[in-house]
Amino acid sequence: MANLIAELKQRNVFKVATIYVVVSWLILQVVTVVFPVFEIPDWASRLVVLLLGLGFPVALVLAWAFDLTPDGIKWQNKTGEHHVHTHAWDWILAVLLVVAIGLLVTSEIDKWQASNAEQALSRPANDNRRDDRDVAASAEESPAQASIAVLPFDNLSSGSQEDYVGDGIADELLGVLGRITELKVASRTSTAYFRNKDIDNAEIANTLQVDNILSGSIRSTEGRIRVTAAIDKAHTGQLLWTETYDRRFEDLLDIQIEIAGAVAAAIVPVLSPSSRSQIESRPTTSIEAYDYYLRGQDYLRRPSEASTLAGAIGLFEKAIEIDPRFAEAHAGRCNANLRNYEFSRRSEFFQTAEIACHRALTLDGSLWEVRVALGNLYKINGQLDRAITELEAAIEQQPNAVNAYITLATVYAAQNRLDEAEATFKKAEKVESGFWGVHRAIGHFYYDQSRYAEAIERYKRVAELAPDNGIGQDNLGNTYLAIGELELAEQSFNASPLPSRWLYSNRGLVYYYQGKFAEAAADQLKAIALAPDEHRAWGRLGDAYRFMSGREEDALTAYQTAIRYAEQELAINPTDWDSLVRTSMYYVLSGDINKARKQLDKVFALTDDGTAYYFATITSLHLGDTERTWQYLQETVERGFSKQLIRSDPDLAALRNNSEFDTLTLAER
Repeated sequence: MANLIAELKQRNVFKVATIYVVVSWLILQVVTVVFPVFEIPDWASRLVVLLLGLGFPVALVLAWAFDLTPDGIKWQNKTGEHHVHTHAWDWILAVLLVVAIGLLVTSEIDKWQASNAEQALSRPANDNRRDDRDVAASAEESPAQASIAVLPFDNLSSGSQEDYVGDGIADELLGVLGRITELKVASRTSTAYFRNKDIDNAEIANTLQVDNILSGSIRSTEGRIRVTAAIDKAHTGQLLWTETYDRRFEDLLDIQIEIAGAVAAAIVPVLSPSSRSQIESRPTTSIEAYDYYLRGQDYLRRPSEASTLAGAIGLFEKAIEIDPRFAEAHAGRCNANLRNYEFSRRSEFFQTAEIACHRALTLDGSLWEVRVALGNLYKINGQLDRAITELEAAIEQQPNAVNAYITLATVYAAQNRLDEAEATFKKAEKVESGFWGVHRAIGHFYYDQSRYAEAIERYKRVAELAPDNGIGQDNLGNTYLAIGELELAEQSFNASPLPSRWLYSNRGLVYYYQGKFAEAAADQLKAIALAPDEHRAWGRLGDAYRFMSGREEDALTAYQTAIRYAEQELAINPTDWDSLVRTSMYYVLSGDINKARKQLDKVFALTDDGTAYYFATITSLHLGDTERTWQYLQETVERGFSKQLIRSDPDLAALRNNSEFDTLTLAER
């Protein structure tokens, strides 16, 4: 052993190893400083580390095999002959060590100075505002987890066209503050409800279950912007902090960083280094790209329409053209296309959303919003395990991400993990009980479990929290329809303040069950005008035409169109049993018996839902399969499908004179 060590010393292996480690460390320091400045991708940094790691054993082998002499590099003498060396390498090693120590000390001094500067920046500038002791005292009085709601910033400019700036500032502050693990932040959807409403901060705080309110205003003129922001202790009315920023519009990102830092200093007792880095991060270096991004987000806040969604997509794409590495713009493009798919059911929007989401994830994996969008995408195409992975990652990054909890609970429900689903819905409600989306999602869960009374209560809450949005009334109407209360369903649909494709299609279904086939067809056409690729509306149009004299060819065309769009959805998600069983019915009603049977045979490997058995009953009746018709009808009733709807369905009129039909649909379960 001693001989080996002596040989290693003689061949300068130890010296080479030391030099290699020091030089590698210096290279890594340069990479850390220089690469971000020139926006060199992260993979390049990882490549440098990999090459340095692989080069270490190579350097040791070369040190063993060769020797550096005054006459040049020579092959080591196999006999162990010693060469005469100078002390050059010793001097080189010493210099490198001194430089390394110097860089290390400088780095630590810079970090200390940056920390002091950040603390100074977070303090109020005016003497009449609270000093550091006041801020510290307020932090001590805060609950275990500080909480805040960010209200939309009021636009005090001359025109309403600048509203998007105030909303954008609030949105970005929500995004930054939402990544601070020590802080609970109410969602934008919840806070937006209080825009232009004469409601005091205490009531807002009680609704959103937060202790602090951040509000503000903007005024934009001739390339400059004035932003005023304030933090109030909601329940006491105490002003914790306020500041006014009068800067160039190009400085908007700096203003947002300063406000976020002030919020953290005012209400968070201790802030982790990772949370501080989140505050200081910039989504883009281009204010022009950022402006397009804010405008795109403004379009997404509007009710889903073809024009607004197209506008949002176009604005995000402009932002990306200017800054291709703008991860949040890619995430916005993903969300806009996903919304467009949900609205129109056009498969190309889903495909574009998937590409955009993955691009955003590649650029910045810290964006939990991207994880949620990916979770939604995977939920839609039936990759439920992958959806869970993405959503759990989102929740780990952002524990207050209410939409992540909602989507995760929905996925659990799709996997029939009902206890986990309900528990996760309760977590979402705990995070944000004032968010109408939570109550709608829980209502959907109760609806799917045939817990209709509980669903109705949730949908009524939705209508209260979002009175200007028709979704509460739409869902109420759909629930009344499910239990056969056709008049109440019609009343709810008619009370909706914002007609939608869902309203028209479901109200048309009410008319269908009432035997008002012309009215039913008219409503389905209205739904199709808003969502031409929605196969359910086309199928229901075919149903209405089939019972109208002289419209048989129109009915056939409607079913064929429904088949085309349903097959597109099934190409995205082959496990979508609802589209599968409906497609079986479309095929049999369009005369394709073989395909109808083929589709129907796949359904019950995926679900045992009562609605699936209901459509299977109709399909089997038209196939002439009497045995399966009665079998499926019995299963439909046993799984809680409305007996009133069964008795009202024109397709099942041929069964009404049968005593067995009366036994199934009139007797108490």
